[in-house]
Amino acid sequence: MTMTTRGDRLKQAREGYFKSARQATIALGVPVATYNAHEHAQQKGGRDFSPEEAQIYAEKFGVKLEHLLMGISDDQPSNNTTPTIPVIGYVEPGDIVHFFREDEIERVRFPGVAGPVPLALPWNAALEMRNNPDYPRWLAYFDYAKRPMNPSLVGQLCVVASSDGKVYLRRVEKAWKRGWYHLVSRNELPIMDVRPIWAARIGLQAPR
Repeated sequence: MTMTTRGDRLKQAREGYFKSARQATIALGVPVATYNAHEHAQQKGGRDFSPEEAQIYAEKFGVKLEHLLMGISDDQPSNNTTPTIPVIGYVEPGDIVHFFREDEIERVRFPGVAGPVPLALPWNAALEMRNNPDYPRWLAYFDYAKRPMNPSLVGQLCVVASSDGKVYLRRVEKAWKRGWYHLVSRNELPIMDVRPIWAARIGLQAPR
């Protein structure tokens, strides 16, 4: 099976309804630059789209959400593999992330996938959110690849490792100084002027 990126799948879905990306942006009411970046998701110069944006695209282009995000199609053969994700830590009040020891890590079934698992899930780790009583035992899914901070993550909820050795789950905002960022929370004071070591966008939040 040939692997495709999320951008590839979005483009293929769009071409079934609109000849050009510009026509699609008019129908969707989204900026041309934003949509074009989404059609290059997981590629150099592209920008990934959120599950919420994927849902809008899926409904507009007549495809399943699982297809855009994970490449799952109705005719994909079963491989009898249970789609699970490791819960590698938790988020405590203050939005600080603590990682489990290897013997404490459990695996949970990937949400929304009842059938065969795709060859590559969009996220490979989860954190248990203990910092918000309104969402008890919810999980935050992300790609635990420890990639350097990318400016495209500004405005997104991310797992961020800072130069002081702590890891946070907060929204990233740009600071005045180049290469520095503010970490913003709904319920806590912002953490100003952080220089991230690595950062990863939260792709999905869902109950266990």
